[in-house]
Amino acid sequence: MKRSSRIPVRPKSAISTSSTNSEAIFSPCDASTEQIPDEIIRRARLSGQLKYNNKNLTVIPDKIYRINELDDKERKDIDLSLDKLCQEQSWWDFVPVTVLDFSFNRITLLKNDIQNFVELKVLNLQYNNLHSLPNELGQLASLNELILNNNQLDSITVVYALSHLYKLNVSHNNINNISKDIGNLTRLTVLNISNNKIKAIPEDIGYMKALTHIDASNNLISYLPSEINMLSQLKVLDLNKNQLTSESLPLFLDMRNLTELNLSYNQLTKLPICTDCKNLTHLILGFNKIDDLENDYFLTLPKLSLLSLKNNKIAELCPNIGDLTNLTILDLSDNELTNVPDELATLFHLKTLFLGGNPIKTVRNDILRDSKRIFSRLSKHLMLIHIDYTRQTGTPRTLLQVKSKLTNTHWTDRKH
Repeated sequence: MKRSSRIPVRPKSAISTSSTNSEAIFSPCDASTEQIPDEIIRRARLSGQLKYNNKNLTVIPDKIYRINELDDKERKDIDLSLDKLCQEQSWWDFVPVTVLDFSFNRITLLKNDIQNFVELKVLNLQYNNLHSLPNELGQLASLNELILNNNQLDSITVVYALSHLYKLNVSHNNINNISKDIGNLTRLTVLNISNNKIKAIPEDIGYMKALTHIDASNNLISYLPSEINMLSQLKVLDLNKNQLTSESLPLFLDMRNLTELNLSYNQLTKLPICTDCKNLTHLILGFNKIDDLENDYFLTLPKLSLLSLKNNKIAELCPNIGDLTNLTILDLSDNELTNVPDELATLFHLKTLFLGGNPIKTVRNDILRDSKRIFSRLSKHLMLIHIDYTRQTGTPRTLLQVKSKLTNTHWTDRKH
């Protein structure tokens, strides 16, 4: 009977842990080659991890696709005599490859033989020249993490069959469509589809209830389905640099685990409705067309610590901004504010306030009095600031810091 060429594998509990049982990693200084040294393959078989980065490879050698099998020469070298049993590293110590990393190469093709890695958990092919993916990739039932960013992919249809994926990064490609089949990835926790050409997020994203992080920034997205609210575990949602309008944006309702929402560089004219997003700490809305802050808006955001409204059309702040008692960073630069509202003086935790690029005429002295509430960037672009202080009480340290940074500023000294 013909002997099988597949490597016999011992249970993990019996695997040798000798000193050479480490992952095979190569530094960029090694010579570029289309072949991988046998010693490297041997070490990968012992550790289950093969990392071969920055080698200018254009193809993955055929021998790698068969790394879990013995070739003809290796089969001839097998000696099952008892005197071989004492060797530290023999074929019975080999383990299946679970981590395959060929990132930062020039690989243009992933062969169908990728299906041979039946126990593969991590596949890293970022920064290559892949234009497509073989259907056989979808047969890797154990794959947990797939890293394909910075390639030339225009479709990831085969990825939707990988139901055990936890992390998926396909950013910086040429993808223009996300199919509803992405809803099959019900175990996915981290999704990065940023820097592509995607125009819409499908409604089936609501089935991906394990998601905690979504980065869909820098796309062409003009529609976000209300099913986003079904993602009760979602913590971070980044949609900056898209084409969303206030009309195409759903209500964010009862997303109690959401901590960061980034909608900067869109076409919003109103604040997004974040009802019951009680754990939201970062709200980033810069570079939109927002011109009005609703009176009771901030009452539902008690934990907000960073609020960015940079480069909008806001002429007046609502009094309820004073309810943001945990706010530490407030960016109101490049708007149409003509004064600093009194309510800012009640923000006792505010440490950084950006007001540059506003036609501000007055700043109340008591807002500057507490050193914890400093102006870190009152830029030279401010048109005119009047600050009154008395020489009897002296200039607060915060005021001196502000004065040293300002140009084109009028200071009024009053003696009593």
